[in-house]
Amino acid sequence: MEREPIKSHEDLEVYKMALDVAMKIFELSKKFPVEEKYSLTDQIRRSSRSVCANLAEAWRKRRYEAAFIAKLNDVEAEAAETQTWLTFAVKCGYLEVDTGRELYRTYNQVLGILVTIINNPSPCSPPLFLFVRHGAHFFSKPRQHSPRPRILFRTNISLSSIALTMPQLVLHLKQ
Repeated sequence: MEREPIKSHEDLEVYKMALDVAMKIFELSKKFPVEEKYSLTDQIRRSSRSVCANLAEAWRKRRYEAAFIAKLNDVEAEAAETQTWLTFAVKCGYLEVDTGRELYRTYNQVLGILVTIINNPSPCSPPLFLFVRHGAHFFSKPRQHSPRPRILFRTNISLSSIALTMPQLVLHLKQ
């Protein structure tokens, strides 16, 4: 089977996940109290949408590793911010606990993919292909892979030491 090239950020599975969850948040936040209109409702909508917008920007900056990683860090921050607003929405009683957990879990999946890519942005590395449709190449042109190990969460754990968890992530995302 021939692989389809990625033509746009909209072809990225992580973008599709983020867009779907942002739309769910939009629909659910319509039921938030009117006094939250300019605070919680506005903030949760903005941060969830910003995940998608920043993914689109990262896609356009993919040729420049430092800019690409910087933009993905912004995406990561917005996803974490959205999780914080989800926590507030549940604790304030505006969202059911199960609904909040489901949305939070989706952002954990998005964050997991982002951290993997941020820590190993080379197109030669298999983890990068996890977030694109049909396993197609993410970068438009090949680049040289850096042999130095990347550090996760500022600890001494290298990406190779968590390699066994990657198949589990792929299976979970396909479900």
